[in-house]
Amino acid sequence: EEIQKGIELANLETSGTEIRIIYEDDRSWLSTAAVNAANKLINLDKIDVGLTAAIEEAKPVKPIFEKGKTPLLVVWDSNNFLDESDYLFGTGFSTEKAGEKMASFAFKNLNLREVAVVSHKDAWAEIISESFKNEFKKQGGKIVLHERHRLDDNEFKTTLLKIKESGADGIYLPLLPPTSV
Repeated sequence: EEIQKGIELANLETSGTEIRIIYEDDRSWLSTAAVNAANKLINLDKIDVGLTAAIEEAKPVKPIFEKGKTPLLVVWDSNNFLDESDYLFGTGFSTEKAGEKMASFAFKNLNLREVAVVSHKDAWAEIISESFKNEFKKQGGKIVLHERHRLDDNEFKTTLLKIKESGADGIYLPLLPPTSV
């Protein structure tokens, strides 16, 4: 909704240029809904450009936008996946760099040496987790455990027990709200 409000504000500021805006609901990042919306927008509505919020939405629709030679702007994320296409662009934070910076901070500033990673099974979480793990190992640290949870999973007791048993001196938690709260 916030991105939609931003689009509406930007549209008000276009002096004399008529921009037709069409919204489609991805139903909270459901891949099938995103694919259906992308097919409709490109093949029926004949859009000139698409906007989406995050990598979770961009990943399943990438082939559709490439086939239609239609640019897709991802307004929240920016990462290497987007660089692999001539039609996908990101304006947000670099997911890989965020993971690398957190790993460097954990190793150099927090003096952590053995870390457990608990992440969601999600495109963003996978990218940032791998970047964190690779950089942490490069710094000289060790990843003692990596547990992945479904987005709707809110039971972490078994994972916490595994972390305790692993001897980790830190935990990296790339989890998406609201289920992880």
